[in-house]
Amino acid sequence: MSKPTANEFVQAFLTSYEECRSLYPEKEIWNQVWGGRHGNALMWSWFMLYKGDRPPLLRSESVIERTAANLDLEYCDVNQLQFDGLLCAKGCKSPFSPILAALEHENVHPGFDTEIWKLMSVRCPLKVGITYSINESGKRISLEQLRDRVIRHFEAVSQVIDEDPSTEYVFLLGCEEAPCSLIWKTLVFSKLQGPRNIA
Repeated sequence: MSKPTANEFVQAFLTSYEECRSLYPEKEIWNQVWGGRHGNALMWSWFMLYKGDRPPLLRSESVIERTAANLDLEYCDVNQLQFDGLLCAKGCKSPFSPILAALEHENVHPGFDTEIWKLMSVRCPLKVGITYSINESGKRISLEQLRDRVIRHFEAVSQVIDEDPSTEYVFLLGCEEAPCSLIWKTLVFSKLQGPRNIA
C-alpha cells in the first residue's frame, strides 16, 4: 500500500487540474462549468470531486478522480464517513478500507472552518482541504489568512488529540487571478512541523 506524500499529492492535483481544465478550450463551455463556482455549485463539484454518471457538459472524470488515478489510488466520493472524498489503496472498495488520504472541498471559504475541523479529527497519513479565495459576495481570503485559520484549529485539536508526527496536511487555495481562471496556492506541512513553522 503506497501512501502519497503531501508533495506528491500537490503535484498530481496540479497536473490533474490542468489536464481536466485543458479539455474546455471553448470559453462558452468553460464558463458553464466555471459558473458552478458562483452559482450552480453542483456543476463545479462534479468537475472537481464527483465520479460516476456525469452531466453531459463534462468531458472527463473529476479532478480528484484523475488525481487518485495519477497516484495509483482508489477514489471513493460517496461521502464515506461524511468526507467529500477518501483515497485508499488500489482495489479497495469498502468505505472502511485503510484511509490513505481524506479530502474536504468547500466552494466558499467562510464555510471552510468546518472542513478544517473534520480533517483535523480523522486519523490518516494525508489530509487535503480545498477552497477558493473569493466567495459569492466577492469577499477575498489570502493564503496567510487561511494559514491563520488552520493554525488556530490545528493548535486547538493538538491539545486534545495526538497523531502520528509524520501525518501531512495539504491546503489548496484556488485564486481567481483572471476571469474564469484559477491559480492554486498551497499550504503544506507535517504534524511534526505544524502550520506555524512554515513560511
